[in-house]
Amino acid sequence: IEVRITCGTDLYLPPFLFVFGVISNIFVIIVMRSKAFRSISTSFYMTANAVTDATSLLINLPVHYIFVNFHQVFRNAMHAHYMCSFFNVLGWGSSDLGILFTVAMTTERAIAIRYPLRAYRLCTTRRAMMVVIGLTIFELLKLSHMAYKSRVVANTTSRLCDLNTDNPDYANFVEYIWPWIHFSILMVSYVLVMAGNVVILVNIKKSSNAAATNGVGRKTVSKESRSAAKNRQLSIMLVLDSCCLIACTLPYGIVIILTTRFPVLKDSLGGKNLAYTSTFYLLYINRCLNFLLYCISGARFRETIKNMF
Repeated sequence: IEVRITCGTDLYLPPFLFVFGVISNIFVIIVMRSKAFRSISTSFYMTANAVTDATSLLINLPVHYIFVNFHQVFRNAMHAHYMCSFFNVLGWGSSDLGILFTVAMTTERAIAIRYPLRAYRLCTTRRAMMVVIGLTIFELLKLSHMAYKSRVVANTTSRLCDLNTDNPDYANFVEYIWPWIHFSILMVSYVLVMAGNVVILVNIKKSSNAAATNGVGRKTVSKESRSAAKNRQLSIMLVLDSCCLIACTLPYGIVIILTTRFPVLKDSLGGKNLAYTSTFYLLYINRCLNFLLYCISGARFRETIKNMF
């Protein structure tokens, strides 16, 4: 049963994720670069996230789909380890960057909503661009070992690429050190995201109460109150997005720990692994949900989408 569920998931889920995810992220990019959003630094992070997600969906997911369903295609590529260097760095990098970008924009939004008078100086698109570049460089350095140690996997059909552990020192690093480095960065990121969300939600509630007390909401709405409303909508969109990110990425980090550090969750008959497959596709589901989450939580986002048609 486990093998059949895994095979069914591998066969039918990726095409849907590919089509829906690519289209959704293209819409997010278009909306975030529209006049209503492009001047806001948070929208730059959202654009960077959408570009990263779309790139992963366009490159990594189709290759994974072909391998797990028609692995005979790769029979002549079993020694093309340079191919896995590219896919490992892009796959891990896009997943981790999505988390790091979310941490950065959650922190920025918390600062903007907590200290609104300083927001115009601290939260600029130029600063956001520098943060995105810095985080990308950090991630590439973190994953640099994969560029030299990746290889095509010969004994499983759950994944195409793994790390070459023939060297005892590197095997020790992969088994005992790397999983905990990755998991620790995830945990720190999740704590920062949750702390930022608390700051955002508390201050949104305070500002809403203050607006109600002062009678804001009359027909004559000031420019400042409209700007505050726009910031609140972006903040709510971000809170929903970050909560979804934690729910979709944490299980994969746990499975990586369990499969590399402890003798559990081994492959089933035919090299299939339901735990790995399920949590792996959760990463891609997370890359497809931003558009829906933004539509649900952002009235201005929905309005911009309507104006496109």
